[in-house]
Amino acid sequence: DWNGNGEDTPGTYNPANGQFSLSNDGATQAIAFQFGAGGNGAIPLVGNFDTDAADEIAIYIPASGAFWFDLDLDGGAADFGFPFGAGGAGHQPVIGKWNNANLTDGVGIYTTAGVFWLRNDLAAGAADNAGGVGLKFGNGSLTPVAGQWESDTTGVGLYNGTSGAFWLDSGLSGGAPEYGFPFGTGAGRTPVVGVWDAP
Repeated sequence: DWNGNGEDTPGTYNPANGQFSLSNDGATQAIAFQFGAGGNGAIPLVGNFDTDAADEIAIYIPASGAFWFDLDLDGGAADFGFPFGAGGAGHQPVIGKWNNANLTDGVGIYTTAGVFWLRNDLAAGAADNAGGVGLKFGNGSLTPVAGQWESDTTGVGLYNGTSGAFWLDSGLSGGAPEYGFPFGTGAGRTPVVGVWDAP
């Protein structure tokens, strides 16, 4: 939701040069900018990082374990950044409002051991979830996703790129999934989550 109208619309990211291209209507480009150097394995992320109605972007650098944020969708130097978890460990990043009392989304990582570590505040520090033991969900081989499955708090999920199945945990409780269903055929596809039809 780049313009704050309550409806998520698409964007693309070129990992080779760090170029973002964002659309407000799904048909035309509204904004384009470079954020980050590109070519360093950066993973693009979207969330509400500054309490306004619109979304902003961030990148996660796997080698360093650092998150970097662009609040104005203008590229250039990051507005802020911080490390969370060890770099070079194969972690996959997620974004969500893990605590509904927070005004902004927080960050998280999903480890190769199948554990989610979640942080509410957009600053360096320890994980906030599960009493310091993490949230075990899956075996670490699937692609993590996050979304508002059934409440105001973000839940986590996993996508199997081979079978096309989604497995969802709405209560951040770990263990067996609360929901599961196939969508598509897998075949190496990349999952996306959003509010596609504004209320």
